[in-house]
Amino acid sequence: MDFGRMCVNSLNFIVAEEIIGEFDANGVLGLAPSEDPKQSYVDTLYRDGMISQRVVGLNYENPLDTDQKSKISIGSIDYNEIEGGQKGLNYYQNKADGFWGLKMDDFLYNNVDMTGSHEAKIGLIDSGNTSI
Repeated sequence: MDFGRMCVNSLNFIVAEEIIGEFDANGVLGLAPSEDPKQSYVDTLYRDGMISQRVVGLNYENPLDTDQKSKISIGSIDYNEIEGGQKGLNYYQNKADGFWGLKMDDFLYNNVDMTGSHEAKIGLIDSGNTSI
């Protein structure tokens, strides 16, 4: 797999234009947490010494604002992309199994409270998965 200058020869990567039948794979770059570090692009880069930290940063900009560009950083955090810089970054423990998830006690959609009086739930955070 080659992503800019971060090439990983020991990681299988599939490109498909059409899938017929069942296919047990998902994801864009393989950024989901995995029990098998051989299936993780980020773990492989870290293990091979290509990056110094096992972190990924995604910054999505409004697609209608053509002056701004969405960015991905692998192996480091660009604090210039975070409101408040390094002090503005909040860390949370992953609460989902096989996905990235946060415990959420409040969730609004279109100004409607989706949690009601229920206890906190795990909200899945994903950048490109269509199966959730």
